[in-house]
Amino acid sequence: DPYGGETERAIRNRIREQVADICFERIETSALAEHSRKTNHSICIGETMVLVVENHYKKHKLREAIEIGRHADNLNRDE
Repeated sequence: DPYGGETERAIRNRIREQVADICFERIETSALAEHSRKTNHSICIGETMVLVVENHYKKHKLREAIEIGRHADNLNRDE
């Protein structure tokens, strides 16, 4: 399932955080960890990719909403 997110940190650092969230089952703060635990799915961290880099805040938020909307089966918690 797709996950749309944003970060100002290097992608490798964000991936490392996601792996830790899954390993330590931080389901309160990580939708990815919650999904992994509830479904017993293996998360393919190695397939993580940056879809878009957008430095303009409003354009970034618009693009993020579009990408999330394109994937009804995403893991985002925000409505």
